[in-house]
Amino acid sequence: MKRSTLSIGVTILTMTVMFFVIVAATSANEKEDKSFPNTLTPSSTMEDQLKWKEEFTQWAKENDAIITLSGEETRGSVIEINGEKIQLPSDAFVKSFIVSDEYLSHKEGYNIHLPYYTIQRGDSIIRIGVNTGYVLDRQLAKGAQKAFDFLEKSIQGVLPEVSSVE
Repeated sequence: MKRSTLSIGVTILTMTVMFFVIVAATSANEKEDKSFPNTLTPSSTMEDQLKWKEEFTQWAKENDAIITLSGEETRGSVIEINGEKIQLPSDAFVKSFIVSDEYLSHKEGYNIHLPYYTIQRGDSIIRIGVNTGYVLDRQLAKGAQKAFDFLEKSIQGVLPEVSSVE
């Protein structure tokens, strides 16, 4: 009797383990199914490519796969500078997110601080290195000396050619 009880216990344990393996495999397949299929071939026509782009864009919107890195839509969003998450005020937005600076500026110091954000608040603008927290440029509107106080904890330094703010 002990042997059959042990056998039943092993069978139940085996079935339980198999159940969880099947559930895990099914979950993994469901996650894989969330990706958009690439049905384009090297011989795809322009019409095929445009149709695929339209379908992909619709899929991306439905699955929250589009991340806006700049523009008015970033007002009040959360960005990361120097490893810290920063909540932009509702009147500030990422004007641009620069990953390559070959032709935008000939200032050598900018390149070591790539990528960088250009953040606008009112008529004031600041450029700040994403990974370094260094201010690359700052243009403050008259009376807006505190426009970027919300970045205070993230600022690690200021490039020498950037005018000081008092």
